[in-house]
Amino acid sequence: MSISSKTWRSDSPEQTEHFAAALATLTPSGTVITLVGDLGAGKTCFVRGFATALNVGHEVSSPTFTIINDYPSKPRLYHIDLYRLQSPDDVLNLGFEEYLEPNGITLIEWPERAGDLIPTDAIRITLNAGDHTDTDRRYITLSAPSDILDQISTTTTLVEEN
Repeated sequence: MSISSKTWRSDSPEQTEHFAAALATLTPSGTVITLVGDLGAGKTCFVRGFATALNVGHEVSSPTFTIINDYPSKPRLYHIDLYRLQSPDDVLNLGFEEYLEPNGITLIEWPERAGDLIPTDAIRITLNAGDHTDTDRRYITLSAPSDILDQISTTTTLVEEN
């Protein structure tokens, strides 16, 4: 499986959510997606768009204090925020591996806290606010198999950056 990366520019939270929703429609069960970005970069906004596409029936919020939000959808959606954890041992103590199940999709914020527990075939999303002159602008870099990149390129309305 060949992994490549592409970057798109989002000019609003709504555009970020639409991009995430488009990705959700292409994501098979059993997929792990890591979300990398500073505080306020739009990780939870991304999850909100993703969850909307999976018809999650209630509000999506950051699980910073609960650590894991489990959303009933098809496929089941797990939103994990590892910000408050310090080490892979802390992550294991959560029962982390139970959330990497084949009938769900797992989105993980602050994946670096899990170290080598993150599957090597995880899709990686990086959200970057750029130069901070436009408070809504984000650059979304998707590192994924080439077929997913090709499909998202044809479905998104975001401007691709070089």
